[in-house]
Amino acid sequence: MPQSDQSPRPKVLQAVANAVSDRTGRCVVGFSGGLDSTVLLWAAHQQVGSRVIAAHVNHGWHPDAAHWEARCEATARGLGVEFRSTRLSLDRIGNLEDEARRARHAWLAGLLQTGDLLLLAHHQDDQAETLLLRVIQGRGAYGMPVHRAAGRGELVRPFLAIPRADLHSVAVASGLQWIEDPANGEPRYDRVWLRREVLPRLTSRGPDVLTRVAGLAHRELHRESAATHLAATLPRPVHLQALPAAAEVAAEVLRWWLLAQGGPETSSRDLHNWISSVRSNSATCGLSLRRGRLIHYQSRLYWQDVLTGVEATPILTIDGEVELPHGRFHWRDANVGAGLRVDFDQPKLRLRRGRGFTTARALLQRAVLPWERYRYPLVVRDGALVSIPDVAQSESKEGVFRFVPAVPTLRPDFDSAGS
Repeated sequence: MPQSDQSPRPKVLQAVANAVSDRTGRCVVGFSGGLDSTVLLWAAHQQVGSRVIAAHVNHGWHPDAAHWEARCEATARGLGVEFRSTRLSLDRIGNLEDEARRARHAWLAGLLQTGDLLLLAHHQDDQAETLLLRVIQGRGAYGMPVHRAAGRGELVRPFLAIPRADLHSVAVASGLQWIEDPANGEPRYDRVWLRREVLPRLTSRGPDVLTRVAGLAHRELHRESAATHLAATLPRPVHLQALPAAAEVAAEVLRWWLLAQGGPETSSRDLHNWISSVRSNSATCGLSLRRGRLIHYQSRLYWQDVLTGVEATPILTIDGEVELPHGRFHWRDANVGAGLRVDFDQPKLRLRRGRGFTTARALLQRAVLPWERYRYPLVVRDGALVSIPDVAQSESKEGVFRFVPAVPTLRPDFDSAGS
């Protein structure tokens, strides 16, 4: 039976067609098996056929998780679509929902090759929920972007302007089968509470309320992107005096400065309290955040990502480099036959300077931030210190060594005098 002019089916298919137009790569669909992603997988298959991959993440939280994964695979196979899946293994501490989302997105992005798209099924209701959720959590008033970079490809959300009711109509009319996750009815989750209690009351005031809320989320996203872009022009580290005098405004600037460096979303309230404390106390102090710390040190503010341990690394070739978790170590003119290696956290090692010696600890204290000293590379031969790259060099001149840190602020007060 032909679709009526009022059917949302053409709109849904056109949204996906617009997302994949002029693309020759694969389309990876984040496929949970729920209503929204089932419609997306079906529509993507309608548009690009065999170039679709259904990618399912098994969180392992529900007793039926393995059954859901099997159903997702059967749905994908029934469409003639390639199916891939993974099972997350997360520590059940902290914000489990947020960590699962990050792990899920990281795995999906890792599937992408150059030119591929990652399609996610977030819709207009999700966009409205996201704005309201961020408002009540004090994280700003903006929504999810339609496009953004992801791995070697691009993430696209084709349904952000389409209400969930339209997706439901398409699913029923097309005879699609989907999974109902019982967690979607669990009121202890803020998003579920919004979905069950708040959004119905808003929509009772008029059918276009969610459209207006989602439109606001989209407009605010552009403003927030502009704020992030401007914040990225601030120096790293940023001097405390460079922030606005009003703590509320300084907290907003600092929030976008953090995001521009890859830091986490942080509530303005938490940053306001911290910046007020910093201004009343000149001592070094830090604010622990997800994936790192915000640090006040000598009137400057630093973002430090999660510190990673490092192990001694042998130097393998003349004129080469070693990729470290926190930077890149380079050398040239080094005599590799004598067992040179990169070592860490050896503060008592001594470097010959003039007629005497200076310890690694003393040299690092002068040039390297306190929380970075334990993992700053030291060049060692037979237990003796040869060089602290870009800081000090032994008189024996056994090679030229450099360290380019992943975080440019690793050496804020570099002083190579006497090296």
